[in-house]
Amino acid sequence: AESTRKFMELVQELRELQEEQLHAIIMEEITSPQDMEQKDRLQKNVRKVLLDALSLVGKKDALKVIQQLMGNNKVTDDECELLLTGASLSIHPCPESVNNMLEIVKCPRCEGSQQVRKSAWLSLGTMVHGLLSERKNGQLNKSLPEDREMAVQMQHRYSQELISCFENAQSDDDDEKLMCLKAIGNAGLEDTVDRLQDIIS
Repeated sequence: AESTRKFMELVQELRELQEEQLHAIIMEEITSPQDMEQKDRLQKNVRKVLLDALSLVGKKDALKVIQQLMGNNKVTDDECELLLTGASLSIHPCPESVNNMLEIVKCPRCEGSQQVRKSAWLSLGTMVHGLLSERKNGQLNKSLPEDREMAVQMQHRYSQELISCFENAQSDDDDEKLMCLKAIGNAGLEDTVDRLQDIIS
């Protein structure tokens, strides 16, 4: 119980930092996985706890830091998966954070690893759903544009991106297609389902 309380305090402290402070702390503390091979168990544990906490910060600043950790190859594929999944479930839904995740799904790190790519696409679908679905009790307020037409354009853009994932999958790559279908399912966009029926038939 004490360790859980301390962990939640760490998440809260990270949440209260400005983007530059969060970036500086994480980039200093998280070294490349190769460096970790020489570290002792305590240092490896500190790394795991810090990454777990970062995944739960729930701010777009944290997602930017995760993006940089991935770009600098400071996290393993397993750690990427944990960070992206945690961030997609904890983040405050806003267009900027969804756009960040769109950048992540197209980054070289995702291109080079099926595990990371799958996690990124599924996380994107979850975040799109979080942003565009109707707000439920207990859910965070969404930061959708007030302008209805802009909101519809965003929905269309995200739908296009998710469909392109499916269309760009190699015809013989069933795993990739299944991943895209799951991401589309996570997003829950009705117009995407209609487009999919056209593509499949």
